[in-house]
Amino acid sequence: MAAGGPVTNDIFKCALRPIGFIDYAVAFTAEEQQRLRNVFAQGVCDWSAPGVEQRAFLGPWQSFGESGNGDR
Repeated sequence: MAAGGPVTNDIFKCALRPIGFIDYAVAFTAEEQQRLRNVFAQGVCDWSAPGVEQRAFLGPWQSFGESGNGDR
C-alpha cells in the first residue's frame, strides 16, 4: 500500500494531479515548494480518482476454467 492510498490496495498505477500545498497541515516555504515541484514534476497520486486503466471489480475468481454450465 502507498501512503494515502485506499486500503483495498487495488490501484496499480495512480492517476496524477499537481501538488496541492493547501492539502497539507503544514506550511511549506517557497524553497520547499520548489523542491517538491522538482521531485514530483509529473504530479502526485490523486487517490480520489480511479487508477490508470482501472476496471470495475467483477468479483473474486470468476472462473476456474470450467464452462460453468454443469459440464465436468
